[in-house]
Amino acid sequence: MTIVNAPVMTKLSASVKVDRIEFEGISASPGFASGRIWIYPDLPLAVYRATGDLGLEAKRLKSAIALALHEVMALLKDAQGQAVNIVAFQIDVLKDETFYLAAVEQLMGVESAFEAWRNVLEIEIAGYQNSHDTVFQSKAFDLQDIQARVARILCQQAAVVIPKGAIVVGQNLSPSAFIAHDWLGGGIALTKGSITSHLAILARQFGVPMVTN
Repeated sequence: MTIVNAPVMTKLSASVKVDRIEFEGISASPGFASGRIWIYPDLPLAVYRATGDLGLEAKRLKSAIALALHEVMALLKDAQGQAVNIVAFQIDVLKDETFYLAAVEQLMGVESAFEAWRNVLEIEIAGYQNSHDTVFQSKAFDLQDIQARVARILCQQAAVVIPKGAIVVGQNLSPSAFIAHDWLGGGIALTKGSITSHLAILARQFGVPMVTN
């Protein structure tokens, strides 16, 4: 993907004009993209401050999962094709109390809803990643998506909103962030990711040009 004379949009500055930017990688979704470059912010989460009260931490986690479920269910309204399956899987995971109960058990050791949730999901993600089934491997990205969403809510941090028509440049992009965006123009260039990931499948379905490393 080559972009000529494209302004760059970042969170912290106005547009900066550059003459030429070249991305070399694998085409995950063919096509031509024209628009402003927008750097997907790889921002660290705000510091989560545990209360020291295990009961309150459990309530915080339960509330965060409930809000995450509400956010994901809202995506289902306009979802199409593979996006429906991805959102449905995330809804099923968030409704499954197995992960919540496992995290509550972990609270006895870590005393932080944030750490407990992260640890429980890391174990589940690793299992999917190490599977010999490519379908299970692809679902690992959805679990990471869920893990990050609940963690963001626990830290009381707002979700990132992609500008319309932007060419998104970054390390990776979550499936739910793709589904939430109205892709009328623009494209995606990532330094990580896979041509077999759910994100790549979605990009091809919606005709969004995408390259990945």
